[in-house]
Amino acid sequence: MAVIRGSDTTIARVRSPAPRLLWSHVLAQDPLALPDQAPDWTDAIVAAEPWADASRLYELDDGTAVVLPLLRHRRMPRSFASLPYGWGFGGLVGPRANDPAVIADVLGDLVRMHPLRLRLRANPLGGDVWAASCPVRPHRVLSSRAHVLDLRPGPEALWSSLKKETRRHIRRCIAFDLDVEVGSGGEFIEAYQQLRRLSVTRWAERTHEPLWLAVPRAQLAEPPRHMYSLAERLGDRYRMWVVRIDGQPVAANVVAFGRNAHATRAAMDRERAGSLGVMAYLDWLAIQDACAAGAQWYHLGDSGTSAPLSTYKEGLGAAAHGYAEVRFEPAGWTAIDTGSRRMVKRALGFVG
Repeated sequence: MAVIRGSDTTIARVRSPAPRLLWSHVLAQDPLALPDQAPDWTDAIVAAEPWADASRLYELDDGTAVVLPLLRHRRMPRSFASLPYGWGFGGLVGPRANDPAVIADVLGDLVRMHPLRLRLRANPLGGDVWAASCPVRPHRVLSSRAHVLDLRPGPEALWSSLKKETRRHIRRCIAFDLDVEVGSGGEFIEAYQQLRRLSVTRWAERTHEPLWLAVPRAQLAEPPRHMYSLAERLGDRYRMWVVRIDGQPVAANVVAFGRNAHATRAAMDRERAGSLGVMAYLDWLAIQDACAAGAQWYHLGDSGTSAPLSTYKEGLGAAAHGYAEVRFEPAGWTAIDTGSRRMVKRALGFVG
């Protein structure tokens, strides 16, 4: 449905849901676009979770357009996300996706929808422009940090920019002639899930979290159906590297490809493969594939405040980018939710 805005805004018209052909056209015009922001990624969310496509195409006053991948929860009225938790990054995509005036007008449009809850987690390369451009004060702004590798220098220059220890790990894996498989089907997903279950068990033991709580909590945070839904719709653009030793998976890296690449998941058997530096090797293989596909950026995801995680990603040459997640929600909702989680963990003796 088209909506005409007044002359005091950069927005000339809004269409929702965004027409797929126009969405794809706008996506192709954005050099920073993530695979998470593509229409087939939204289709995967809709197929796997109780969310409906509420994407919005904004036609701007200069003749260009931007798209906001947006989902509406089917069971919670006026609850929106771009994107839902566990599904990557949303925010605007298009030639003016990081224009503060456009972002301010888009946020104003969303506020006029009177959402009960709204979560906006945009491309980290946009920094905190979403929070800075908000025309009204959001209920909550969460500061975060992600690492992104600039692929534009090319493979040779990227190899030279790797930290010495990272190059050593990669050379060791090459010398060992590891059994590495690449694919996107159910066999690869199951290999990742096997390693994921192992990681959950070991983390629970380390933090004294009961398995009866840790396992369903991990399943809720990262259900296997997410991966199957993405693999079905993205095909070879949802690629998995799996290392096997004696026929058993010991490490897996999952990378989504589009205009740019996003390393979305990784898991490893630390006892069997931790000393090999195998994750750096798998990331390096994916980086080379991303360069060959013409990608300009390789996203390594959130790093939070983890020093080891940051050290690993910076060893690959990635740079840290601070960004802000904007939330509109009932007063005190996040504080209540966080507090209740802490109380449960404290009662169980969970130290993570």
